[in-house]
Amino acid sequence: MSFRLGDLPRMVDGTWCGTPTDETLHAPYSGVCIDSRETQPGDVFIAMRGERTDGHTHIDHALGDGAMVAITRRDAVDSVTHPNRTIIVDDPLGALWKVAAAWRTYLGATKVIAVTGSNGKTTTCRLIHSVLSSRLSGTRSRRSFNNHLGVPLTILRARSKDDFVVCEIGANAPGEVASLGALAKPHIAVITSVGRAHVGGFGSVAAIVHEKSSLATCVAPDGVIFAADAPEAFVDALAASPAEVVLVGLTERAGVRLRRVGHDESEGRHRLHIDLADGASFTAPLIGRHNAANVAYAVAIGRRFGLCDEDIQRGLDRVELPAMRQEVIDFGGIRVFNDAYNANPDSMRAGIATFLDLTRDAERRVLVLGDMLELGEHAGAAHAELLTAALADRSVDLILTVGEEFAGCNVDPESRLRRERESSDEVIDRIVASLQPGDTVLLKGSRRLRLERIAECLQSRVARTEALSP
Repeated sequence: MSFRLGDLPRMVDGTWCGTPTDETLHAPYSGVCIDSRETQPGDVFIAMRGERTDGHTHIDHALGDGAMVAITRRDAVDSVTHPNRTIIVDDPLGALWKVAAAWRTYLGATKVIAVTGSNGKTTTCRLIHSVLSSRLSGTRSRRSFNNHLGVPLTILRARSKDDFVVCEIGANAPGEVASLGALAKPHIAVITSVGRAHVGGFGSVAAIVHEKSSLATCVAPDGVIFAADAPEAFVDALAASPAEVVLVGLTERAGVRLRRVGHDESEGRHRLHIDLADGASFTAPLIGRHNAANVAYAVAIGRRFGLCDEDIQRGLDRVELPAMRQEVIDFGGIRVFNDAYNANPDSMRAGIATFLDLTRDAERRVLVLGDMLELGEHAGAAHAELLTAALADRSVDLILTVGEEFAGCNVDPESRLRRERESSDEVIDRIVASLQPGDTVLLKGSRRLRLERIAECLQSRVARTEALSP
């Protein structure tokens, strides 16, 4: 970034709190941050008020760590200690968006790839970034930076010399995808899937179809949209887009068609293997048949950028996947599939299917399932449906549920079903105590339940045992 500090007040509809020096006015700034702990020399720090902290209390820290200036709310002006390095605005979030919009225009030839969908967004972003990085330079969303703060910050991290930037776009309520997509102005859109995630905020799956497909309206007519080949209503919704639409999936109408999906195993580690209809084959260091389309999106985009299949495979091999997405870890004879990052009905079913597919020889298979949140009026039926299906599979030896929704399901009591109404530390300790060497365990639940604590407790137990060993 090379905008001058003197341009900022006009750009964000703000005013200087004091009188900046000529040196300040003509100085370029190199980035924008909203977390004082991540401030880099040359940054502009924008103070935000959040649920847990107020950035206005950290302005001095940010300026001390190298921020050139700070942008603050007008009603916080009385606390300003560096007026000559402070710009006041009515809306700091609006200021962030305005700077990001200006920077998006400045990016010019950098190709923006926007990824949305009910499931698989972060994994797909990682796969695309890794594939393209085998030959090109670019950036991607940090962590799951997919909301009203994360998307503008992702755009602002890109550099004009970058070949690409990958933005993850999420939504908890109607209109968010279109708003974030309008800011990103993608050349390429990826819509990974349409399911029941956050259905409580949308009211129906039809509303989710409308929300996810709205990203297509933000793509330039000469751009391209890669999208799942189901459900039918979603495919129909994309037909009105002036941009090229390429479906990805198993059906005959898919432009990128998966012919075979499976897992290869080497040295005790599984890799996902896909065969495409054009005869090409690829592998990736992740598991789950539901991830096959995510790999295919990365392959298709790599080819669009002119990469050969050898470069694409090299990129897939090097992908750094996000934590708690089907991590497989051994803790003192207990193998844990840690998929505890989040959960909705579709991802829960996919996670269980993958777990059962890869653990056929396990001594004892244990499902630890946490409530799926943000389902609104659909929550009761969704939890009952999933728990009934899990109990119907007699190959599962023990099912432990955590949360009020699963606890309230009207199912026949079984000795292999144990239900906890809360996710307190005491409950976590009780679950850990019930696990034994030889178990293979799936952890899957919504983020708020933090089921990864089970893996952390198992790790601590192993560490204590090793420390006591002679």
